[in-house]
Amino acid sequence: KFQNAIFVSAAVFLQLLVAQVVAAQLPETRTFYVSSSKGSDANTGLAPENAWRTLARATSAGLLPGDAILLARGDTWRESLTIRDSGDSLNRIKFAAYGTGARPTLLGSSDHTSAARWQSAGENLWYCENVAWRPGFVVINDTALREQANLSGLSRSWQWHYEESSGRLYVKLRQNPGILATEVAEREGVVIAGASNIEIRDLAVAYAADGVVLNGANGILLENLLIRRTAYSGI
Repeated sequence: KFQNAIFVSAAVFLQLLVAQVVAAQLPETRTFYVSSSKGSDANTGLAPENAWRTLARATSAGLLPGDAILLARGDTWRESLTIRDSGDSLNRIKFAAYGTGARPTLLGSSDHTSAARWQSAGENLWYCENVAWRPGFVVINDTALREQANLSGLSRSWQWHYEESSGRLYVKLRQNPGILATEVAEREGVVIAGASNIEIRDLAVAYAADGVVLNGANGILLENLLIRRTAYSGI
């Protein structure tokens, strides 16, 4: 009995020692919060009431395996979620949602809903300036317009053309496009650039050139994403 007690005690001691070693090897994980409506990049990001505002601030935090970035439900960002830090096989870096309401939404578009932004170029022809590069597409009132290769090809309403030399975006429409809900796709939704062991769930992406871009990425888990109205591909 005494020998059995020694064996049992030794086994318990060994289990405790292994547990301590494993615990020491596990990274200290952090959870960061991001809210476009209530956050500030001057905050700590470590609680909903101290949320950051931009995705760029969150992804520049030097994320470590096991860290989580939570985006506020009901909020919208007009910027790409670009991920460069990696998790590991046991501890993914996670991007998900917190709070209640609609999914956090990443828009790859610029809002051109402003009548003052558009100028007349002739009968039923409008243009806006300072568009830096060719858009993925143009959407008005959630209807995609048809692209034309040259300005002379704008022969009917609901068509668009981008003039690279001037940076002008032309739209053929019977009324000023800025009166309506006009979105111009200019960015990717999510870009995973050379990172691995990433988990993304419960987010929405819309009006982007591509929904999710995997560039040299591996070990990626995408779950319960809503991707709509992309110019080229969802993933």
